[in-house]
Amino acid sequence: MFGWFKKKKKESDPTPPVDDGPKVKVTFEDDDVTVDVSVGALLPDVCDEQGLSLGFGCREGGCGTCMIEVLEGMENLSARNESEDEMLEIMADGNPNARLACQCEVKGDVRFRTLDM
Repeated sequence: MFGWFKKKKKESDPTPPVDDGPKVKVTFEDDDVTVDVSVGALLPDVCDEQGLSLGFGCREGGCGTCMIEVLEGMENLSARNESEDEMLEIMADGNPNARLACQCEVKGDVRFRTLDM
């Protein structure tokens, strides 16, 4: 009945695996976790996806909740922007290894921990 209404069975068309490009290692010392992520991954996304304990507030660089100390690989994070520089000048007490995780894009291997002030 209503043969015209039957859905045709589709042949299985396997989806090719997505190539996210080269992988790099991100290590969060506080949780003793190292994960492989794609170059260009945003650090807040990595923390959320992995369930890491690093807290985030505004995610715009204005609150300082996500302040980290980069132990290795500072050169493998995106450059600081003006608002991050201003916030770190106030909150990081001159620590040259301080960053706001919410402002970081990963470009290579990096190791960090929460920076308590």
